[in-house]
Amino acid sequence: VAMVRDGRVRIGFVEGPVEATGLVMKTVGHDELIVAVAPQHVWARTRRPISRDELLAMPLVVREPGSGTRTTFEQVVGAEPLVALQASSTHAVLGAALNNVGPAVISEIAARQDIEAGRLVAVPTELNLRRSLRATWRANARLRSPLTDLIDIASGS
Repeated sequence: VAMVRDGRVRIGFVEGPVEATGLVMKTVGHDELIVAVAPQHVWARTRRPISRDELLAMPLVVREPGSGTRTTFEQVVGAEPLVALQASSTHAVLGAALNNVGPAVISEIAARQDIEAGRLVAVPTELNLRRSLRATWRANARLRSPLTDLIDIASGS
């Protein structure tokens, strides 16, 4: 968002809540944050949804403060999580979850392949962690192709 605002890039994509003053935001898709664990983690066998309080009592693998993933999660739970490991990339969060460092708060899209392969287990929660994926550009910008084509591709239009 900062790069779009100051003109370093013409368009950006964001997944979390942001201050949109002076920007246009267009939803191009949706994602859901999930809690994913290694198959040997105790939560991998649970059938009932994990509560907010249980999540806040368990040290989690999370993204860094300020990331869209972390901001979305903290807004939903209304608190900062206990941190088992904090990482600045989705790949690092996945790696930590795969190595049973702790439950990971991660994009379902990012974890899908590992869940389908049985390397991770998506844990049901009581929370609504759905979020919008949005394209953003400066309000005074006139977008043309290929940027408009990119937005259409991202939104499936």
